[in-house]
Order: sequence, then structure tokens, then C-alpha cells
Amino acid sequence: MEIKAFVKNKKFLTTIMLTILGSFAIEVFKTFYSSVYSNNYEGYLIWTFHEFWEIGFFFICYFILKRFDVIFGDTIIFLFFGLVFSSITWSFYSKSFKYVQPNYYGVESRLNYNTHQEGRYDEQTNFDHKISQGCLYKANDPELLSELKEASRNNEYVGTRGFLFWQTGRAYGFIPIGIEEYNGGRSFLNHLELYFTIGPVLLFECFLTGLYTNFISLIFLQLIWFIWKKKFIWWS
Repeated sequence: MEIKAFVKNKKFLTTIMLTILGSFAIEVFKTFYSSVYSNNYEGYLIWTFHEFWEIGFFFICYFILKRFDVIFGDTIIFLFFGLVFSSITWSFYSKSFKYVQPNYYGVESRLNYNTHQEGRYDEQTNFDHKISQGCLYKANDPELLSELKEASRNNEYVGTRGFLFWQTGRAYGFIPIGIEEYNGGRSFLNHLELYFTIGPVLLFECFLTGLYTNFISLIFLQLIWFIWKKKFIWWS
């Protein structure tokens, strides 16, 4: 009965739109956080300007929430719990759920998991081997397996990271050497093209990823809230 009331409510369509936006925002936040704060990666390419596109997206989200009189603070808390819940559930079902397969794979490696210090007294140096990005390949490229084998000889960890678009892989720091569409950034016009393509394509991939990883989780949490409180989570 509560589910029928949830669907028939006049705010239902707005809720669906805001849920899609929230699913999108979670993925953009994860990308932005990894780019700026994470120590696991050596950093995305700042010269691609994708961070500026992400910041611009957050400003747009703010004005959309303001337009629909959404409680901003409660929304941030809800999306945080949605991020945690989605991450936990996705860790269990990601291997069995047949989602869109990546078109490109980047090879990443880490020399050693251990952190140690070397030197004498106050001259000691900390050695913390971070994950480094290698080349980016199409999913069916035979060179992908060759690089994995080569990287395994000298690194304790070797793995791949999948992407729908090569622009997203480039933003993460992988080098698309064997991809014809990549211009290499050799000239000013080449850089200008990358500035205005990598950011938007990265956001589009975040949108697609958010739909199949976060949307259902956010809907589930809202149903629980609606059944419990008899109101939508976006409004007081």
C-alpha cells in the first residue's frame, strides 16, 4: 500500500529525476575524490581540466536542488548513506550482475605493498609505493595481455581498470598509445580538443555508471524512508 502511495504521489516524477541526479553525483564525487585526495593513485592529469568540469557539475546540482526547494543538508547526508550502501551491495553483486562491459582497459601496477623507511636518524626517507598507471588498450587488443605479463615480472600487484571510453582512461592517467582516436596532445589545437572532450566524456561515463550501480540502491533507501516516515526524503 505504501509503495502505491509512493508512485501515485505528485512528487514521484521529481523524485525519480532527483534520484537519477543523485546517482550521477555519487559517481562524480568518487571520481573527484580519487583525483584530489586519494593516495592510491599518483593523480589524474590536471591538464585535462576534468576537475573543472566536475566542479561545474556540482554547481549545477546545487542550483537544481534550490530550484525544487530540496533540503540541501539532508540531501548530502542521504547521498552519503547511498554511497556507502551502494558500495557494499555492489561489492557482492558486481561479478554476477551483467552490466555493460568495458571497451578499454588500463594496466596499473604497484611495485610493493609494504611501506618502509631508509636512512639514518632524522634523515630517514619514507618509501610508499603507489599504484602507477601504464598504457590503455582496447578490450580485444592482444598487446593488453603482453603488458600484463611484462608488468608482472617486476611488480607485486598488477591489474586492470575498465572504461567505457578512452577519454575516461586518459583522465585517470593511462596512456592510450595504441588508440587511433587519441591525438597525443602534440599541438595547441590537440590540447584544446582534449580540454573540451575528456571532461564531458568522463561525466557521461559517470552518468551511465551511476545508473547501474547507484540508482536501485537510492530507490530502495527512499522506499524504506517513505514507509517509515510517510514522506519523501528530499523534502521536509
